[in-house]
Amino acid sequence: MKSGYNIGIHITPNTQIEKIGVGAKPTFTPPPLPKQKPGLPRVAIISTGGTIASRVDYRTGGVRSALSARDLYSVVPELSEVATIDAQILFSLYSENITAKHWSETAKTVAKHIQKGAAGVVVPHGTDTMAYTA
Repeated sequence: MKSGYNIGIHITPNTQIEKIGVGAKPTFTPPPLPKQKPGLPRVAIISTGGTIASRVDYRTGGVRSALSARDLYSVVPELSEVATIDAQILFSLYSENITAKHWSETAKTVAKHIQKGAAGVVVPHGTDTMAYTA
């Protein structure tokens, strides 16, 4: 559909389908990054994937991982008032696919950000395996 949305159609033996065109590929143009205030604490946000770190792809109806600093600032521009965000996409996995290897890599990445002076580190996470990642 031209709107980018998918629809469901009940098909019967008499249903006729005709292709009338090809839709344009949806695009996303993020707003410009806000100006950073000097002296704000640096907060690292480490994305491991999952629904919490996804954006809807209206062409397919599915979701795709997307959590960059630009993505965060476009959704919550007020972040620029309280911290400088250092976002990192470490993995693009759903929680059921995360293993002990990934938890170990996440812990090492958190430690690196703290050693580099991050005032805080956030690992956005769903509830299915949050206890294991913690």
